[in-house]
Amino acid sequence: YAIATPALQAAAAATTEIPIIGCAITDYESTKLVKSNDKPGGNITGASDLTPVKDQFDLMEKMLPDAKKVAIMYCGSEDNSIFQGNLAVEAAKEKGLEYKVYKVSDSNEIQAVTSQIVNDKNDVLYIPTDNLLATYISSVEAITTPAKIPCIVGEEGMVKSGGFATYGINYENLGHEAGKQALAILKGEKTAANTPVVKLDAKNCTLAINLRVAEKCGITINKEDYPDASFIEE
Repeated sequence: YAIATPALQAAAAATTEIPIIGCAITDYESTKLVKSNDKPGGNITGASDLTPVKDQFDLMEKMLPDAKKVAIMYCGSEDNSIFQGNLAVEAAKEKGLEYKVYKVSDSNEIQAVTSQIVNDKNDVLYIPTDNLLATYISSVEAITTPAKIPCIVGEEGMVKSGGFATYGINYENLGHEAGKQALAILKGEKTAANTPVVKLDAKNCTLAINLRVAEKCGITINKEDYPDASFIEE
């Protein structure tokens, strides 16, 4: 059982015989570790946390209607981040937003790149489910929030750590789905080769809003407008 792309790649390099279940991998097919998401064909399958990027940009439009200039930030060495970043570019184009892509390769670049985002006078920052930036989202927020640039992020954990809001995958549900796959393979009911990659639908997504960040960015949030949201207030 391998969580995130680097772990899956390491497991795949170690064996082509033992079944491997991945979790929190955005797109298995683009990693070239499976023949296709529908028919993996080898010893690897799992559950995908493909971010609902279009829904997140819809959320951005609803919550920040005056935002016209969006920064798209991700780690340029993570395959999943590149995949989501391209989706974000398409979503920005569809909404007629001015956008610019900012890439980091390691934690040492985050402060400088985030400062550049502020200097470029962006209205909002979008960060997908990126492993590096999820770890250092508080460092990003320490620069963007004082500049009143809210961050729409890829998943709820990033909101808890300093992002403004997300409409993202429920990772508990994702783990359950991966566990079901593992059980079926262990019982001999399926093989990894013929088990399609699982993708969660919109019902398994969670709306999360950080009220502390909203207040510091000067954004008024009426809880009644978001009855299904999880609010972070600390």
